[in-house]
Amino acid sequence: MSLNGLAYEYIWFSFPTWWNVSVVFSIFTSLIFMPAFSRQFLNLKVNAPILDKIALAAMAAAGTGAILSLFVPYALGVRLVAVLGASAPLIFLVAGIICWKKGVPAARYYTIAWILYLTGILLISFRNLGLLPHMFVTTYSIQIGSAVEVILLSLGLADRINVMRREKFMAQREALLSQAKTLEAQEKLVINHREIDKLKDEMNLNLENKVRERTEELNSAMEELVLKNDHIMDSIRYSRIIQKAILPDPERVKTLLPQSFFIWQPRDLVGGDTYYCERFDTGIIIVIIDCTGHGIPGAFMTMLASSGLQRIVSEEKILEPATILKHMNRIIKTSLRQKDGHSKSDDGLDAAVCFFEFESRDLLFAGARLHLYYIEDNALHTIKGDSQSIGYVSSDLLYKFTTHRIANGHREKKFYLSTDGFIDQHGQRKLQTFRQQTVQADAPQPSRPLLRQSEGNLPRRV
Repeated sequence: MSLNGLAYEYIWFSFPTWWNVSVVFSIFTSLIFMPAFSRQFLNLKVNAPILDKIALAAMAAAGTGAILSLFVPYALGVRLVAVLGASAPLIFLVAGIICWKKGVPAARYYTIAWILYLTGILLISFRNLGLLPHMFVTTYSIQIGSAVEVILLSLGLADRINVMRREKFMAQREALLSQAKTLEAQEKLVINHREIDKLKDEMNLNLENKVRERTEELNSAMEELVLKNDHIMDSIRYSRIIQKAILPDPERVKTLLPQSFFIWQPRDLVGGDTYYCERFDTGIIIVIIDCTGHGIPGAFMTMLASSGLQRIVSEEKILEPATILKHMNRIIKTSLRQKDGHSKSDDGLDAAVCFFEFESRDLLFAGARLHLYYIEDNALHTIKGDSQSIGYVSSDLLYKFTTHRIANGHREKKFYLSTDGFIDQHGQRKLQTFRQQTVQADAPQPSRPLLRQSEGNLPRRV
């Protein structure tokens, strides 16, 4: 209608500018749908993937040309549409020939139809380029080619329908055959299931016999394990008796320090914490020790530490706290041979030593990673020990510990020593509660309020 002037005469007769543009624009628009139809009709995405991508590019080029036709001069637009209109059908003619060779049934109708349509496009393109004269054939070549193309493509669609029917029939036939084979396979499967059930029953019977045998073996092993465990626990319980034997007698400690208390609760039957209290002519010494490990390893270390402490205090008569810690460091490192290269031990302990002088009534304190706490005027004070442990491979044999002197003064003081087992297991919130409870303890018996108020929160290892 645009080429023949019918559109201008009956539709947009009031828009002469659009009349010049509409011819080129409508041809470009038809060139968008040409590759779209070809892609679907020939299934180019499967049968010719490369040509399918070319078809997409042609669609993009036609769309671009349609937009440009609204702005470029008419003469340039005609030449552009002539070039694309002449080249695009050639591409799809090649696509039809390729699909025809591949055996696509509808491709032969498509190819012949596009040959005729291409002939019509070429005639009008050559006329626009001035290569052919104006005549009936060159003027109406596209309409003639389109009419013949529609007829042939309709025949092609009918052929596609027949092919689809044939494929559907073959698919139904294959489905029936497959169903028959499935029934036969199901019969075989039922037979196999019966055989499998029979084998399963035999295997279950054998398995029950084996389970019964293994259960009897496990019961025997369990009985033997229980006996060995009882033997080990008896040894550990007796070790606890031995470990408690080296601790100071609580009644005697009460006579030395009437307003005092000790809490000793190992996490296991035996533990790695111990304490020492003894009176001498010049004062009273109190020591708490936190050894490496728990259970039996910790108990071994407490025995070694108690032996070394007894030797230093009772035999060598050393009562100055810092000197006691220095000698303990030497004894532990020497006893465990941790200076030798062949020893695999890297064990030690933390300790706090207090000595109360009768003459000055002052308290001397030295600590190896353990601290001294005291309460004065309802305020909690901390005297930190040295950041040096005792006996480990990394412990300095020549390290000099510090002795702190707390003067007696005229105010009442309450002193506390603790291993990390008490503070760490209470946590920060409970530690604050412990401090408050300790401040509120009455003077005559500081142990009673502490034990009573903390009874529900006592740690397993102190």
